[in-house]
Amino acid sequence: MDSNRRKFLRRLAIGTGVLATGIPSFAKVIGPTDEQMDRSAEWEKNGQRFNMCGYAAPKIETVRIGIIGLGQRGSEAVERLSYIDGVEIVALCDKYPDRIAKSQKALEKMQRPKAKEYSLSLIHI
Repeated sequence: MDSNRRKFLRRLAIGTGVLATGIPSFAKVIGPTDEQMDRSAEWEKNGQRFNMCGYAAPKIETVRIGIIGLGQRGSEAVERLSYIDGVEIVALCDKYPDRIAKSQKALEKMQRPKAKEYSLSLIHI
């Protein structure tokens, strides 16, 4: 039984030593490179906004959205999105055509253009 405990303690000490010496080099690999830091500073200087990845996307005047599934959340999403300027709902898809008709009425009520309809009766698998 003592040999098992000794082997365990020896392996624990070796593993801890390997882990402790490997962490500084691992942290250096994960950090941003000099090129990424230069690019980030350049974007800040130009006044561009960017997300966490450092990618600055051009502004989109009209965001076109298609909604698949008009059950509980989907039909409410149509109503919420129709309030946002610059958003155009271009496609509605559901298994049941009556849900699509209900969402089309919501778009009509908000004076939005009619969306293209997709349902199982139109989709041939």
